Amino acid sequence: MDKFIKHFERYVTLLLLIAAMFFVVILTLELFWQTYQNMASRITEYGLRFMPEHGKVVLVLFFNVLLMLEIIATIKVFDKKPITKIKIILIVCLIAISRKILTLDFAHSELQAELGIAALILAIALGYYLISKSEPRDNVNNSSES
Repeated sequence: MDKFIKHFERYVTLLLLIAAMFFVVILTLELFWQTYQNMASRITEYGLRFMPEHGKVVLVLFFNVLLMLEIIATIKVFDKKPITKIKIILIVCLIAISRKILTLDFAHSELQAELGIAALILAIALGYYLISKSEPRDNVNNSSES
């Protein structure tokens, strides 16, 4: 039964990796297309002046691609040590929160929501720091060589 479960997990992991890679390709193409469209419309309308509102869509797509790449990394380390999985999941969380901050309209957001996001960032960053500190030094050096 264990052999069947291992094979099943491998096939599901493979399917998830293929789906995630396909999604990354689609998101990357969309990122390039939106970048081209935003640059063309901005230059046509405003010249070469910096207009932050034109970059918002591109930044969200960029962080979506980063998020999907980290999710692929999470799927790939499914059989690895728990500390490695936790670190990758915390990185995915930080990227997701960064994406949320970029899409947040600070003019219309409430103070409680902003404080909650700040507390969440601090908690996840502290968790990542503590997990990194608890990992033995030999494993850190070996993982950076791979």
